[in-house]
Amino acid sequence: MVNPYDKNAPQEAQEQLVVEEPNALTTSKLSYDQLVRTLPQGNPRVVIVEGSALGRILELARNPITIGRDPRNTLCLDESGVSRTHAVIMHQSQGVIVRDVGSKNGTFVNREPVQEHVLVDGDMIQLGSTTLKYLSQNNPEHSYYEHLHQASVQDPVTDIPNRRYFEEFVQREIARTRRYDRPLALLMIDLDHFKKVNDTYGHVCGDAVLHDFAHVVSARLRQSEFLARYGGEEFALTLPETNLRGASIVAESIRLLVEKHGFTWENHTLAVTISIGGALLGPDMTSVGELVQAADQELYKAKRGGRNRVCLAGGY
Repeated sequence: MVNPYDKNAPQEAQEQLVVEEPNALTTSKLSYDQLVRTLPQGNPRVVIVEGSALGRILELARNPITIGRDPRNTLCLDESGVSRTHAVIMHQSQGVIVRDVGSKNGTFVNREPVQEHVLVDGDMIQLGSTTLKYLSQNNPEHSYYEHLHQASVQDPVTDIPNRRYFEEFVQREIARTRRYDRPLALLMIDLDHFKKVNDTYGHVCGDAVLHDFAHVVSARLRQSEFLARYGGEEFALTLPETNLRGASIVAESIRLLVEKHGFTWENHTLAVTISIGGALLGPDMTSVGELVQAADQELYKAKRGGRNRVCLAGGY
């Protein structure tokens, strides 16, 4: 039987696992490097300099940046003081403008209320408790903010995205999944008995194992799949455009990969296994937390069932 998760499998077999949308460029089609480290040059950007999404950078290309509480917005701000559809930033003949779209509490530029305003380099846009700074395409601060953003979303031990960036990414994927009626799967991965590694060999060894694990798994993933460190020895793997059967194939492939990998520390070979729980985004789920909770429940089943196994909601 051909494993569609095998990178060398025939194209038709791979399509059993992931069905790509034609002519659609989304966050799921971009790697972490593309999203964070090599943002396109030549377009204006807005940077969140105050608020819950501090450090996030949004590039203003041809499509407008819509802002509001609704997850379908380009920038979803789930906070008091922000309307479901609050404001839009876009190109117009006179330049880049910010326009309030009937918000309850108003949109402000440099602390002055505006209905529509032509932005100039360095303008501060306030919505609720969030402040965005507008950077024209020639602003020399672009690289500075990119560096800060990378530092804020990258886990220093594993060099992969951290929980904060994972939650931002999945929230955008939930909105895209709803818009196009596509599947979205999440795997929660836990390194079995990891405390014993730290207790026996020390935390430096533990960090090395975490880094090696992230490197081994990341090297096996497709570009659309997104691995992040969720916390401690727990990782989250987001699988856009993947149904439950496809998620099961991915999970089992990763479990075997880790089980067979030779983790080493100094002169020691360490046997490392993982437990995996997974779930699909359900029709009633609206938040990242609900999807994580559903996958976590399956992870607990895998751990109670003896570890080194996969449990997915739905019986796979």
